[in-house]
Amino acid sequence: MYGTMEHAWKQLEWSAVERARAVGFACRLDRQLEAVAAVADRPESRLAQRLRAELQEAVTGGPGGASPDT
Repeated sequence: MYGTMEHAWKQLEWSAVERARAVGFACRLDRQLEAVAAVADRPESRLAQRLRAELQEAVTGGPGGASPDT
């Protein structure tokens, strides 16, 4: 199995690996911001919601976000 996994990883482009790690990090951060927004006082809740929106735009390539190709 180790040889098979090693071979599979060598076939991936490094940019795809970096993007997958970045998306994973963004998902974890989004969950934490969602939890904070649910229990925080109003100003902190608005901040967490705004940060979540900006994070989602960046990941999806929406307004102000990076394009999916970069």
